Amino acid sequence: MDASRSNWYVRHDGSSSLSVESETNAGNLELFRVQSSFILHQDMFYSARWTLESLNLSQWYVKSQGNGRLGIAQLDNTMAYHDAASYIIYDYDSSS
Repeated sequence: MDASRSNWYVRHDGSSSLSVESETNAGNLELFRVQSSFILHQDMFYSARWTLESLNLSQWYVKSQGNGRLGIAQLDNTMAYHDAASYIIYDYDSSS
């Protein structure tokens, strides 16, 4: 979710790209919601690191594409993949 636009979400459309889109423009709201949902895993590839797995595409993770953009890609058990799909969270608000 984009904090400044309450009905905008990061979404994948089944391709390797991620985009920020408005829920109000969704043709299929149920599909939009599942494509905008990710599971946050701790210590998946590395200790004290986090990963984001697609809710509707098991074993597909948000990762750096190497060009400064984030995308989504199927799990590849290589160190390069693990490095690109692992994140440090510096500040996390769990109050909601």
